[in-house]
Amino acid sequence: PVHPLAHPTPSPEPAASPTHRPRPPQRRQQPSRAALAKRQAALTALDEFRQSLQQATSAPEVERLVASLQERLVRIQGRPDDRPYLSRSLSQAAAAVRRSGWPAVALALLHWAIANDAADRYILNDAIQCDLALANLPGALQTLDKARALSWANDGTYAAVIAAFSRSHDLRRAEALFEQAQMEGQARSFCFASIIDAFGKARDLRKAQEFLEAASRQGFASSVCYTAVIDACGKCGDLVGARRHFETARANGLAGPSTYTALIDAFGRTGDIANAERCFNEARAVRRLSNFSYGALLSAFSRAGQLRRA
Repeated sequence: PVHPLAHPTPSPEPAASPTHRPRPPQRRQQPSRAALAKRQAALTALDEFRQSLQQATSAPEVERLVASLQERLVRIQGRPDDRPYLSRSLSQAAAAVRRSGWPAVALALLHWAIANDAADRYILNDAIQCDLALANLPGALQTLDKARALSWANDGTYAAVIAAFSRSHDLRRAEALFEQAQMEGQARSFCFASIIDAFGKARDLRKAQEFLEAASRQGFASSVCYTAVIDACGKCGDLVGARRHFETARANGLAGPSTYTALIDAFGRTGDIANAERCFNEARAVRRLSNFSYGALLSAFSRAGQLRRA
């Protein structure tokens, strides 16, 4: 016989207390009217700054506009609890200055934000981009160290600095920085695409393909990654590899306009006009054409001496 304690009878659930009510879901705290008014004032200041920036014609004039905006934003959002929105406003202002062709002034504004405890991850990443636009790699590395110390460095940040190392033909430091990004869990699609492109431009097809395989294993292979390796294959004259990687990208839904363009250019470099045209027509049929696709086909015709068709 089975012992009665072997299968005890489950005790009934305790009755719910009549006074017990489930706790309502917590709502996200909405900003106060004063905070909303400050944000609106900051947006107005930014809009007026952008309009004035379009009419500026010299660096001193832009610097005066930036100084006026700094003073205005600090007056609007000077309290510590308003600093996150102040950082966002300064980042937007710096981006507008950089796009207007004044990266040195934008960099000065970003460094002012860093020195005055008004920086966030976007401020630091924007400063790195400005340093790289000014070919100031040491400055970019110094700011990258600050971003890393605060855990603010991201995939795009590392990718930009890796590309800068590639432009200076320093593949050893480019690969070391990529490994550092991987150790910190920040090596994703942009980082992989940047390191693949670096070795592709150096005609090191083996390393470029190894990094693409690693990106595929880790789930970070993107259209940009495949484009970089197809471009490397084209520059090395490896049409078989270029086709193989393109087919893989297309099968995985990762063949974008740049991927088609890279394959058109690969065919054009070897004088295979028929396949270059075939790839161009396929891209047009699936709506993957870009201005660069036309440029790649024109270059293919030019290399083949078919100037009339070009």
